[in-house]
Amino acid sequence: MSQKLNFLEGKCPVTSGVKGTQHFRKRTSYQQKNMLRDFLLVYNKMTEICFSRCASNLNYRTLTIDEDVCLNNCAGKLIRSNHCLMGAYVKLMPSIVQRRQTEYENKTQELMQLAGENVLPVHENVTSE
Repeated sequence: MSQKLNFLEGKCPVTSGVKGTQHFRKRTSYQQKNMLRDFLLVYNKMTEICFSRCASNLNYRTLTIDEDVCLNNCAGKLIRSNHCLMGAYVKLMPSIVQRRQTEYENKTQELMQLAGENVLPVHENVTSE
C-alpha cells in the first residue's frame, strides 16, 4: 500500500534519488500534456461534427428540441465509437510493442554479430590524383 501511495505522490519506487524522481515527473508531465492534447483534439472534432450536423437555426440562444436530441445522439455515438476504438487499441498495442521490440533486438543482435566478425564495411579514403 505504501509503495502504491508513494507512486501516486510522484515518488517512483524503481528509481531512487533526486534525478530519478525528476526524470519520472518530467516524463509524467509530458505524458499528461500529450493526453490532454489528444483529448482536446477529439473533443474539438466531435464538437465540429455534431454542430455541423445538428445546429440548423442560429436565430435563438437556446437549442430547439430537435437540435438537443440530435446533439445528444451525435455526441453519444461518437463517444461510444471512440471507446470502441480505444478498446481495440489497448488490446492490439501490447502485440505491436512486442513485435517492434523483437525486431529491434534481432537487428541489434545482427549488428553485434557483424561487429564481432569484423565484417562491417570499412570506407576507404579515395584520393583524386
